[in-house]
Amino acid sequence: MHYADWRPHQFSSTGEYKTFAGRSFCPNCGSHTFNLSDDQIEIHLGTLDEAPNKIRPEIEGWAIRREPWLPVIPSVPMFPRDP
Repeated sequence: MHYADWRPHQFSSTGEYKTFAGRSFCPNCGSHTFNLSDDQIEIHLGTLDEAPNKIRPEIEGWAIRREPWLPVIPSVPMFPRDP
């Protein structure tokens, strides 16, 4: 799963969504779209119509679940769980 973090003041949504325990979903199909908290919004990049193309990985979380066939990203710190 690829997601990016934004601060709440940087986020807006044009579609309808429902939120339960900080996780937001499409009310029609049930797709998980983003996570809301007081200090950040985690947006699943695959849900964006026009994803920013200048996004580069800065950290890798939950590396404990990393598939062994995925290449390591040079110069990006890995954390076994949440950073």
